[in-house]
Amino acid sequence: MQKEIGALTGLRGVAALIVFVSHGANEGVLPAMLGNGFGQIGVMIFFVLSGFLMGQLYLRRSLDI
Repeated sequence: MQKEIGALTGLRGVAALIVFVSHGANEGVLPAMLGNGFGQIGVMIFFVLSGFLMGQLYLRRSLDI
């Protein structure tokens, strides 16, 4: 039985969207004010949440909780 933390998964999706929008702004497809380094913040949020969620999944699996 796996319990998914939907709010954190959703926040990870928002972080990926931030990176996508930032790349579009850096390439000139979107307004430049949407770039300005926000993609770096999105990448950090995405990787921290991914590491936390994967660690929690593997910890539950090893403890059979």
